[in-house]
Amino acid sequence: MSSGYLCGCSPILTASDRRPCFNYGFWELAIRNTSKRSQKKFITTFDEYLEAVLQQAIDRSEDRICDIKSYIDIQRDTLAVKPAFALSEMGLDIPDEIMSHPAIQEMAMASVDMVGIDNIRHRIYNVERSRGDDSHNIVTIVMNMLGTDVNGIIPFTR
Repeated sequence: MSSGYLCGCSPILTASDRRPCFNYGFWELAIRNTSKRSQKKFITTFDEYLEAVLQQAIDRSEDRICDIKSYIDIQRDTLAVKPAFALSEMGLDIPDEIMSHPAIQEMAMASVDMVGIDNIRHRIYNVERSRGDDSHNIVTIVMNMLGTDVNGIIPFTR
């Protein structure tokens, strides 16, 4: 009987689609002391991460430059902060009513955005451009939005 995973693993939570199992040994260790709710949250956020990485790759292969809102939305998932949060919460078994509270959700999103800002700070436009990987770079996105070159985006930053 197929587990739903390409590697043939038998994790506690399975899916109807066939997705690769990133590391069965890791998962076996992770589920020993965690609730199904915690496991589901990690799987959900990790799937969102993989979907965002896939979308970024599709955009890159099609030379598609997204708008700023789309860039921020995709970046929030490609950073993999949400699965990292889910992983760190696994042994805590915090009730959904606490984790879904608007204040907690806002703090979590602010944390993701802070990591995103730091990530942007460390990205080098010329390096990404030379590799042909600048379609998900804020400099390229703003240049495209304003119809200008690098020098033309300076007023936008003020």
